[in-house]
Amino acid sequence: MKHLKSLWFVGIIAILSACDCIVYQYGIVIDSETGQPIEGAVVRLSHWQDTTSSNGEFEIDDMTSVCPDHIVLVQKEGYRDFEIEVSRNEKGYEYSVKSDYAYHEYPESVPSTFNPKIKENGSYFNLYSTEFKAKSPDSITFVMVKKKHGI
Repeated sequence: MKHLKSLWFVGIIAILSACDCIVYQYGIVIDSETGQPIEGAVVRLSHWQDTTSSNGEFEIDDMTSVCPDHIVLVQKEGYRDFEIEVSRNEKGYEYSVKSDYAYHEYPESVPSTFNPKIKENGSYFNLYSTEFKAKSPDSITFVMVKKKHGI
């Protein structure tokens, strides 16, 4: 009977340890205009988070019993948020970047960036930063865009 209890305990431990999932994300956050690292950006992966160092780096490293959806959110005051989902399929990894547009009306008409002879009353802006470089699914450089006109 004592052996049976020991065997049962070992079996439960084996099952629980087989369910472990390593949660790891490393990256760098940089400014889209200057290419310089951004210090103090908050990077979230599920309920884990880290803040970028003076060289723009962050690292999230933990173990959990369940693998969460791999959605990374990067936020910094004065910059457009960056949100990306990293998923695995039969061909490798797939990256899905969140994007949403809003119309911003200018206080007065301005020359078009495409044709200065045409005046524009406003423009559509992406509310999110969307540029990134992935060395691997676990190592991503996020390029943050500064907000303009409050957007």
